[in-house]
Amino acid sequence: MQYGPTIQPVLPQYRSGMPPHQVAGLLKWFHFPICAPDVFHSVQQMAWQHPAEFLSTWLVDDEVQISTGPKLVFPRGSVNGWNTAVRSIFWGWRNRDSNVSRKVVLALKGRMDTTPALHSFVEVTNKVDPMLTLQLLQSWLRNHSAPSQIIECLLPRTEDIEVQGRECLAIVQADSRFLDCLVEQASYVFFGGSIHERHDANLRVALNYDAFRKYLFGKLLYKCFATLR
Repeated sequence: MQYGPTIQPVLPQYRSGMPPHQVAGLLKWFHFPICAPDVFHSVQQMAWQHPAEFLSTWLVDDEVQISTGPKLVFPRGSVNGWNTAVRSIFWGWRNRDSNVSRKVVLALKGRMDTTPALHSFVEVTNKVDPMLTLQLLQSWLRNHSAPSQIIECLLPRTEDIEVQGRECLAIVQADSRFLDCLVEQASYVFFGGSIHERHDANLRVALNYDAFRKYLFGKLLYKCFATLR
């Protein structure tokens, strides 16, 4: 089935000057199949060019104002499928702009230097991908006066990570070596490496599970920011 004719009415408006957050809002509100083969790269290009607008609209906003028309209110409920689609769009994206993090947090109606806002930020972005969360945090921490304090307030307890690890093993029905391998592959991807297609597929499947995303966030946070503690 071809989705091109369905989604094309939105994309030309972006090219003609519609603000990126409004385009992102239309794609979300109309439940456009953003991962369909014939539109995936066009949507990905827009999202990568305007990551703050797309991430805040797709992950945080409850509504979006389209020009002078009525506000479009996003339905509440299960968003697992949407989060998986957003993960696919931002897979491989590299963030180097601390303002992206700030804009996403502002959409959460908080400030990046308050603990509640930080935890809300992590909770929302971890539902998509903990590697995305850490990219946004990493770029922001580069300009922070006390990064170790931020890390300390986010680090999960070791025993909590162990519990999450056991939950993951129960889900995948594998031994700890398989879980360790997934973490190593994720770490390699996070630092800009490429992995075998089979390992990539395993990692993407594992990221569909909330327990694994929480586990991976804790492991990578310890791993990536160990030198700052």
